Amino acid sequence: MSNLTPPQTLTREQICELIDNCAYFCCLPSRDLDSLEQDLQRTSEPILPDSERDVYIRIQIEDGGNMIGNSSCYGLKKRLPQTETGKLKKRLLLANLSGREHFNRI
Repeated sequence: MSNLTPPQTLTREQICELIDNCAYFCCLPSRDLDSLEQDLQRTSEPILPDSERDVYIRIQIEDGGNMIGNSSCYGLKKRLPQTETGKLKKRLLLANLSGREHFNRI
């Protein structure tokens, strides 16, 4: 996780690994994410490899329209196009649990 830095391109395999390891997720059109991100409490501390803190990751997937609204990790991976890559747009260390009411919990 600590080796990922925006605006890095992610392979399908990397995206699937992130989905497998997430505790919360949501898949929305990018226009809806800005307001959602305002509710997250972030910290400016560095993201360390052995950190137990939660990290918010925003990935832009150009041809991921079929993924929008899915409520399961399985559904996200199943609808992720086979040849798709994604762009890591944001990576933020979160200070607390605030703002997660808009996300699906695994």
